[in-house]
Amino acid sequence: MMLPEPLIEKFIVFNCNAGFSVKGTEKGFYLSKKNKKSLFVSNKGVMNKEAKSVMS
Repeated sequence: MMLPEPLIEKFIVFNCNAGFSVKGTEKGFYLSKKNKKSLFVSNKGVMNKEAKSVMS
């Protein structure tokens, strides 16, 4: 699933407000929370499986 560029920032802000910490890398952003799997969104908007499940 590709996340449109305007929604990437909103997705990250929403999850930060939900208690996730964000670590930016040159490939994208990792969002992690204690006892949860890490979410990953690439700079191009491609998400990992866990991030897709948050969007559903």
